[in-house]
Amino acid sequence: MKAAESEVPDAHFTVDKQNISLWPREPPPKMGPSLVLRKLLTVRAAVIFLLLVLVASVTLQAILYSWFMGTISDVKSNAQLLKGRVDNISTLSSEIKRNRGGVAATGVQVQMVNASLDRVRSQMRRLETDVKEANARI
Repeated sequence: MKAAESEVPDAHFTVDKQNISLWPREPPPKMGPSLVLRKLLTVRAAVIFLLLVLVASVTLQAILYSWFMGTISDVKSNAQLLKGRVDNISTLSSEIKRNRGGVAATGVQVQMVNASLDRVRSQMRRLETDVKEANARI
């Protein structure tokens, strides 16, 4: 009986959360290191992805920096031009107000000159009629 028992291979088993595993004499493969390796590979992939995103971001900034600076410079120069035009418009507005007063005063003066001209014309007509009467008497 002992000879028959020695020929039978030994079986080992474990119970893990209601799972029974059978294997030959060598111990079962450990799941711990492969899980650690998977986590390590996942972390490594995440770090590589983040580095790629960082490199892409820096590259885009380097490429677009000069374009943005040119655009900002254009905006600043356009703002200065607009500011100068606004100042010019303000100056012209004050000149227009001043000239409006001058035009009103000139209008009054033209009316006074017209009234004087009408008086002079009526005096000239009177004088002409007086000259005609004097000629007629002579």
